[in-house]
Amino acid sequence: MTSPVVTRLLKSNRSVVQHIETNAERLDEKLKALLKPHLRSGEKMPDFALGLTLMGRLLAAEGGELAAADEANEAEKLDDPALLRALEDANESLYKATTRAREMLAGAFTSKALASLGFKGDTPRSPDTLVRFATNVLAALDSHTLTPVDDGASVDVKKLVKRLEPARDKVHALAGDALREARELQQTQAARNSAIERAVEAFNGVAGAASALLDLVGETALAERTRPSARRSGVTQTEEEDPPVDPTPTA
Repeated sequence: MTSPVVTRLLKSNRSVVQHIETNAERLDEKLKALLKPHLRSGEKMPDFALGLTLMGRLLAAEGGELAAADEANEAEKLDDPALLRALEDANESLYKATTRAREMLAGAFTSKALASLGFKGDTPRSPDTLVRFATNVLAALDSHTLTPVDDGASVDVKKLVKRLEPARDKVHALAGDALREARELQQTQAARNSAIERAVEAFNGVAGAASALLDLVGETALAERTRPSARRSGVTQTEEEDPPVDPTPTA
């Protein structure tokens, strides 16, 4: 799916390319007829049709690169929602496993002993902080030998670790995936923005030159349809109304 802003740019791009492809030969003839009286001895009339054709190809190539960059960016954005939902679910499971472990240990050990196991302050909610919190608890459980306050109290530490460790590992892995996806989205957005800049620059130059030549030979109506907008860079005058909002987030 193409983003709204790029859809607008590509529409004008293709319109101007079509005008050039359709009218290059006719414009060449009119320009030569207009300028022939001003040729001097030894001078040769330029091939205006070829020049216009090359400009049209340039514009089409920039449009193709823009479409590809935008498609890559839109595809990258589609990967994020499902991953973020999975991370949110896994993080909630880790939070519950961590708070449950705290509750079970609190019933058997003193608050001082509980603190030595890493249970200091509130259990964090953010994935990165929660993973570090759970990692500290797991390391402490592995290295500490604690005596319950009540001789009759007991806690199955191995069972706690068995619940907590895989939950921690899953959040850690998904958080890493989310970070990688965020970086990839930044890269595709940067590539898209660069493609927009190049496409707009090429469009303004080509459309401006083509419309000026059309004006010169009296093709006023076609010149108006080809002329770049003075209000909205990268589009023709016929597409210069306020552009749609681009939903692409800033990474």
